[in-house]
Amino acid sequence: MVTVLPALGSAFVAQDEVEEPSVQDGARELTEGQKEEARHHFIAGGKRYKEGEYQAAIDHFELAYDITHAPELLYNIGRCYEELGNKQRAVSRYELYLQLSPDVEDADQVRVRIDSMKTDDEPVEKNDDVVAVESGDEDPVVRGVPPGLCLAGDVGFEAPLTGNWERKFIPLEVAMHFPLVNWLYVIGGLGFGGFIGEEPRDPGYPTGLFSISVGLLGSWPMAERFSFLARIAAVPVFLFRDRHETAVWLQAQAGVGLGIHIADSWSVAVRVVGGVGPVFVPKKRDVEAWDDIPGLSATVGGRIGFIYVF
Repeated sequence: MVTVLPALGSAFVAQDEVEEPSVQDGARELTEGQKEEARHHFIAGGKRYKEGEYQAAIDHFELAYDITHAPELLYNIGRCYEELGNKQRAVSRYELYLQLSPDVEDADQVRVRIDSMKTDDEPVEKNDDVVAVESGDEDPVVRGVPPGLCLAGDVGFEAPLTGNWERKFIPLEVAMHFPLVNWLYVIGGLGFGGFIGEEPRDPGYPTGLFSISVGLLGSWPMAERFSFLARIAAVPVFLFRDRHETAVWLQAQAGVGLGIHIADSWSVAVRVVGGVGPVFVPKKRDVEAWDDIPGLSATVGGRIGFIYVF
């Protein structure tokens, strides 16, 4: 059977690129989705290791190991723990690696590494980590929203601050996030909304909207399961108004918030948003002309939604 991870062993940490998958005995039967998810975490873990972010690398390698049970990942995890100075956990991962792969080429090198840590000033004691990793019962933690192609959706409440838009509106947006690097995405999405609240005296109040979002989203790990999110987008909004032709609202929108990883590929996003831009309103069909041609409007509000990483 084919595993999604190459047989890298101790050579992994010195390589600049990820090798193609290799054939190994005893590999788990995986679906295409599992292979892709495991490979995603394997590559992300390698990048984190090279950047010196060893705990984040461990998080990704453990997720990949939970899917594949590929022994090479145990070596990588042990190497990360060694870099962090946690010799106890490093030794437990190395020993399990040798237990599952006793005939690997680097076995003697790994045993020397284990003996070196065990005979150091600080004694290494066995604990339950080996059982947890081997059984797959360990609950590894991803730091924030995992990188990758994302589908996102959110709903919120926003209030206009200027102009004659007395009514508040509830926006709903669905967007795709296309990764440029691990922390930066290009976003593109569609939005819909409805206005609520007391109707103003002016019969030209908006009743609904349709919008298009194009911009950038940044996601930076903060702590276990949390990422800081920052987004900026150009949002043309088409306002549907009572007894008037449709108005166009060109808005520059920015927002900040948190991405909270909850399970597997799912995260929750909570953010504060604000926007400002001109409103172009066509003349009325009858004799009177609309006063605000163009006008300027600003909004502020909050959003909550989901992020699904493919």
